[in-house]
Amino acid sequence: MIGLFCLVYLFFRQIQWFKLSTQPHRYKMRIIGLILEILQFHGIFVHLEVLKTNCLPTEVTVTTRIYNSKTHFVSKTFCKETCPGNQYVFQEKCFDNCPILTFKQDNGFIKYCINSPNRNLECLKAMCNQQLLYCFNGYCLNYCPEYTVDFNKTCLMHCPDEAPYMTAYSCDGVCYSGKKSCSVTCPNSHPFVFHSRDIKHCLRECPDFTAVNGYSCDTVCPHGLPLLFNRSCTKECPTTSPLMYLKTSSFNRIWVCTTKCQSNMASFKNVCVSVCPNNTYLDSVKKECVEKCDILRPYINANPALKSSIYHQQCLSRCPAEKYVLSLNNISHCIVECPKNFSLFNYTCLSQCPESHPYKSIMSVKDNKTFSCVEYCEENEFLYNDTCYSQCPADLVHYLSTCVEQCYGSFPFLYKHNRTCVGKCSEGHVLNRNICDGKCPEDLFHVENGICSSNCSKNTSFYIVSDVGKVCIYSESCPKETVLLENTKECIQKCPMKTHIVIDNVCSKVEKCPNSYFVTLDPMYGYRCTTKCPISYFSNGRKCVRWCPQNMVIVDGTCVNNCTSTKPYGLRNESLNGTVCYSVCPDTYVNYLNKCISHSMCLFGKKFYIYENTCYQNCPSHTFISEINTYFVCENINNTPSAVDLSTFGFIGVSCTLLFYLICCFQGLPRCLFRDCAGFGKVSATETRNLIAAVDNNGIEIDDVENQ
Repeated sequence: MIGLFCLVYLFFRQIQWFKLSTQPHRYKMRIIGLILEILQFHGIFVHLEVLKTNCLPTEVTVTTRIYNSKTHFVSKTFCKETCPGNQYVFQEKCFDNCPILTFKQDNGFIKYCINSPNRNLECLKAMCNQQLLYCFNGYCLNYCPEYTVDFNKTCLMHCPDEAPYMTAYSCDGVCYSGKKSCSVTCPNSHPFVFHSRDIKHCLRECPDFTAVNGYSCDTVCPHGLPLLFNRSCTKECPTTSPLMYLKTSSFNRIWVCTTKCQSNMASFKNVCVSVCPNNTYLDSVKKECVEKCDILRPYINANPALKSSIYHQQCLSRCPAEKYVLSLNNISHCIVECPKNFSLFNYTCLSQCPESHPYKSIMSVKDNKTFSCVEYCEENEFLYNDTCYSQCPADLVHYLSTCVEQCYGSFPFLYKHNRTCVGKCSEGHVLNRNICDGKCPEDLFHVENGICSSNCSKNTSFYIVSDVGKVCIYSESCPKETVLLENTKECIQKCPMKTHIVIDNVCSKVEKCPNSYFVTLDPMYGYRCTTKCPISYFSNGRKCVRWCPQNMVIVDGTCVNNCTSTKPYGLRNESLNGTVCYSVCPDTYVNYLNKCISHSMCLFGKKFYIYENTCYQNCPSHTFISEINTYFVCENINNTPSAVDLSTFGFIGVSCTLLFYLICCFQGLPRCLFRDCAGFGKVSATETRNLIAAVDNNGIEIDDVENQ
C-alpha cells in the first residue's frame, strides 16, 4: 500500500512539474528530487495536497474569501512572494492553521509548518546546473523564495545547526528579505551578531538600540551602566546628550541618551516623557514639563481630549478666546466658566468686583448663568446686595431700581403679579390690604373707590359685578349701560333672556309685557318692554321685529296680512326684506294690479300704456294713444280749447291789433279807427264804441272787426 501511495504521489508531482517547468532537460533532476521526497517520509503517512494554481515555485498561493451579495462568500486565490503575517506557509501555500501532522514554527519574521523533525530537505549537489543554481522542494530556481534562506544552494525554511548564522545581503539592519544565506560564522562584510527569537543575524553594524560588546549586539545594558549612548552602555548621559528616553523596538526596551526628545515627547528632569507628570505643565517653547509656568507664558490651559499626551496641560501666553482666567494660589488657569461666587471682568474670574465696576449682573455664557462686573445696573434691573437682578429674589419687592423687604414712602402699594411698589393701583386693579390685585378676595368682594371692602358704605348703594368684584355705585339709578335686577341692588349689563324682561329699566321676572307695551329684543340688555317699537323695527302683534314675516306686508310700521284700502298699493323693498303699502305709488312707479311697478317695467317690460299713474294693457275707451319721447301714453279724446280759452285768445288778438294801429297811425285810437289808413274805410263813433264794448266782452274775433 505504501508503495502504491508513493507511485501516486510521484505521478501527481510529475504533473505539477510539467505545469510549472518550461525546460525539458530538468526532467531527470525533478525525478531525483521526487524520490528524495518519498524517502523523507520513512514510510509514515503525511497529509499531501496537489496544488491547484499556476503560481511559480518562488511564490505562494494565498486564498481569500470575498463577500458577494449573490453567493455571500466566494474564495479567490492570488500569487504572492510571502504569506500574510497571520498565516503559515506550507508546500507553497498559505494556511490559517497548519495541516494535520505538521508543526507550527515562528522565527519572528515568518510563520511556517514542518512535517518532519529535520525540518529541511537538502538537495543533492549535482541536482541543479549552473543556470538554475538553487534547489527548493525538487525545483531548480534562479533564486530562493522570499521566505527561505540559502544553504549550499538549497533553499531552506531555517538555517541548519551546523550553519546557524544568517546574513541578509539585500537589506540593512535586522531584517528578513531578499537574498539570505546561512554560514558557520559571520562573513567579514557582516561581522556583528544580533540574536532575535530564533535567528542569529549577521550585520554590518549593531542597531542603534543595542550595545556593542565585541562583535555581539546586546539588547540590554548591565545594572551598573543602564544607559545607552552611541551603542555603548554608560552610567550617565554626557552633557552633549543630557536627555534620556526609553527607546522601544521589536526586540527590546532600553534607556537611550539623546540631545532632544522626540516630537511627541517632552523632558522632565532630563527624562523624555509622553505625558507630563501630575502638577506639571508643558512649556511648548522649551518642550519641557515644568512645575510652574514662567512670566512669559503664565496661563495654564487644560484640554481633556489630549489627556494621554504632553499637551494635556500647557503654559500659554494668553487663554483661548472661549475661555476665562481664574487665579488660584498665584496660579492662573484657563477655564470655560467661572466658579460659583466668582464674577467675570475683562475675561477674568474674580471673587470680588473692582471699585470701577462694583456691581454684579447675571449673564448667560454657553447656556450657563454667571455674574459679570458692571459699572451700574441696566434700566430694567434692580439692585440688591451689590447685585443687579432682572427680578428681585422671591422674598423681596421691587422699589424703584432696588430690592427691599416691603413698600414704603411714595410707593406704598405692591403690585401682586410682578411684586413692584407703586404710588397707586392702575386701571383694572383694586387695592387689597396694600396690594394692587386683579380681584378682591371673597371676604372683601365689594369695591369702593378702588378699595376692597366687605360691603358698600351706604346700604342704598347700587353695585355692578365686575372682574375685580362688586363695584359700589353712588347714584339714584343704575348707569346707562346697565339695568337693575329686580328685588336687588345689583346693576347688570344683560337681563336673563329665558326668565326676565326689562320693564322701565328694571330686569323683572315676568313672562310677558303689560298690554300697552311691545316686547323687543335689545341687543344690549335682552328682552325689553317699550311703548313703541324702535326705529328700523316693526310691530308684529305685541312684538317688535327686525323683519316682518314673508307672508305679511308693512303698513305704517306694522306687519299686516294685506294692504289696506287707504294704502292699497304694495311695493317690494329689499332693504326692509318685505313689501311696503302706499296710497300712491312713489315717483317713477305706477299702479298695476294693486302693485307698484316701475315706468320702464310697464312701458318696455310689459309693453303696456300709462294713464293717470296707472299701467293699462289697453288705453281706456275715452282716451287715445299718444307718443311722447319714444313711448306711448293714453290721452283724453275731448282735449280741445274751452270757451274761456277762446275768449282769452280773442282778447289777446284784439289788443295786438289796437297796438298795431296806435303805432302805425300816430293819431290816437279814435282817429286811427275812422281814418282810411292802410286800406281801411271810415267808421262812425257809435260803431267804434260798440266794437270796444264787444272786445271787452270777449265776444268778437279780430276777423269780425276787419269785416266791419
